[in-house]
Amino acid sequence: MLTDTSWGRWKVSTMSGTSYVIDLDNRTVTRSADIARYGPSRGISDGEPVPLVRLVECEIGRTMIVLVELPGPWAKPPTLRSTIVMQIVQLSSSDSESKDLRWSA
Repeated sequence: MLTDTSWGRWKVSTMSGTSYVIDLDNRTVTRSADIARYGPSRGISDGEPVPLVRLVECEIGRTMIVLVELPGPWAKPPTLRSTIVMQIVQLSSSDSESKDLRWSA
């Protein structure tokens, strides 16, 4: 389980095949999806880091919920909800996966 007070960079993979890199040190979220299969995102652009306001929930077997900062006249930060989280992997600074820090459903 990741919390808003965790640290490091994490790859979160979801049931739909979409993955997110959650960088808790730099406070960003980067989405990556199979656009041909699922279409473009209605919130954040794939491959573009967006500011992370708050990581509300990120746990295997549950929906990930994050608040992000997007351009526009928002009264409060937009909420991004994923499909069910299947895997959480800690990333090193070079993007390689650290096998010993892997959680899976």
